[in-house]
Amino acid sequence: MSFPQRYGPWALVVGAALGLGAEFCRQLAERGLSLVMVALEKDELDTLATDLADRYGIRTHTVTGDITAPEVLESVALLVDDIELGLIVYNAGLSVCGMWLDTPLERHLKTIDINVTAMMTVLHRFVPPMIDRGRGGVILLSSMSGLLGTPMYASYAGTKALTLNLAESLWDEWRPHGVDVVAVVPGPTDTPATAPTSRARSAIPRR
Repeated sequence: MSFPQRYGPWALVVGAALGLGAEFCRQLAERGLSLVMVALEKDELDTLATDLADRYGIRTHTVTGDITAPEVLESVALLVDDIELGLIVYNAGLSVCGMWLDTPLERHLKTIDINVTAMMTVLHRFVPPMIDRGRGGVILLSSMSGLLGTPMYASYAGTKALTLNLAESLWDEWRPHGVDVVAVVPGPTDTPATAPTSRARSAIPRR
């Protein structure tokens, strides 16, 4: 069974422009899914969307912005309301490095906003139609940091532990309705998120 047959014709990828998010887009496009792509990096996002549409004959829609912003979520919703969304990949994430008390509280809260609150908001808003149709899938990006405490990355590790446990819980809740849930647990990966300037230039670095 093809991916469009199993899940539906469209996928939503949040954190799509670079790194693992871009690779998810490539892999899904190769399997015949059209894409709604969300990221901060407009030039990279538009270039990738055009390339995938030309190479694989799929359709693409792009939304540039921070998924924690209400207007960005509404822009995504307007696109999703007009299509049959079959797969969600939540790849957006923020990693804050430093001693926990030496890091401003606002940075910790922003990590929770991106890694947890926005992720839950996306799922709560866009999964119900999948449940109603009886097919769909969700891929959530956890991390090896979610398997154990990680000094200097305490808030990030905590959010990734939540992501992993959420995915395992929702897998059991949603599988009777035909909706798959998978948590990806990558280790150290050579992506733009590991570059020294990535945290400074992006509110949503990619893994």
